[in-house]
Amino acid sequence: MPQLTNPILPGFNPDPSILRVGDDYYIATSTFEWFPGVQIHHSKDLANWELVTRPLTRKAQLDMRGDPDSCGVWAPCLTHDGEKFWLVYTDVKRKDGSFKDAHNYIIWADRIEGPWSDPVYTNSSGFDPSLFHDDDGRKWFVNMLWDHRRRPLLFAGIALQEFDPKAGKLVGPIKNIYQGTDLEL
Repeated sequence: MPQLTNPILPGFNPDPSILRVGDDYYIATSTFEWFPGVQIHHSKDLANWELVTRPLTRKAQLDMRGDPDSCGVWAPCLTHDGEKFWLVYTDVKRKDGSFKDAHNYIIWADRIEGPWSDPVYTNSSGFDPSLFHDDDGRKWFVNMLWDHRRRPLLFAGIALQEFDPKAGKLVGPIKNIYQGTDLEL
């Protein structure tokens, strides 16, 4: 049994998104204003981790000019659809006023080490989005909604919309799949 070290990823590794592909485990973490963006670590045993890539290495993938401290890349979501790795991330450009609607992007790669694609801009609705791969091969983009009619901004739900990778965009209707609870309203 390997010796466990706590934390398993020493240093600054917030917002972990963990993924298992076969016998391999991966964790993608936020990097905020640090470049290159996103860190992805690999493990076979969930105890010993090695940094394998920082996928956002090109200006075309991440242009943080003007981003204030603590902005930049927030809460990446790493997934695998059986063939490719997919990474969804948010580039937060401000942390005052209506910052809660930030720019969301998707990139992909055949191998975790890359090369990673140029990004597809999806929307600027909420932050911390995710990508769901359905059994029928369709992909669904999930992100939060805010009610901009009230101050402070109020949570207005979780949106689901199909992502078409061939067209490189969100398609079809946006459906609010969760409108919150009385506590969130």
